[in-house]
Amino acid sequence: MFVARAEDVDSHDNNESNGDTTITIKRGIPAPTTSETYHFEDHEDTVSGDPKYSRNEARESWKEKCQEWKKEIRETLNQEDHIFKLSCGKEMDDTSLPNAQHQFSSTAKYTVKTLIHKRTR
Repeated sequence: MFVARAEDVDSHDNNESNGDTTITIKRGIPAPTTSETYHFEDHEDTVSGDPKYSRNEARESWKEKCQEWKKEIRETLNQEDHIFKLSCGKEMDDTSLPNAQHQFSSTAKYTVKTLIHKRTR
C-alpha cells in the first residue's frame, strides 16, 4: 500500500494538446504570512523654554525642554513602537516679553500609529 502526504498540492493541465496533467507536491509547512493595517494620527504640542535675558541661554532652555518632551512622549506612547514621527519643530523667539527677555517656543508634532487589523494566513 502506498500513502502520500503533502501540505500543499497544486495541479494544472499542460498547455499541450495531449491532455497531460502535472501534479506538484511540496514538502513541509508553508510559513505563515501576516498582514497588518495601521491607522496614523497626527498630534501637536507646544514646547516652550524658560524666559532668559540671554538669547543663547533662552535657546538652550528650549533645547532642554524639547529633549524632555521627546523623552516623555517616548516613555508614554512608545511601549510597542507606536510613535511614527517625532519632531520639536522650528524654535521661534517671543520678543514680546517684558524687560527684554527671550523665550523660545515651537509647535512640536508627532504621529501615532495604531494597529487596527492583523491577519495571519
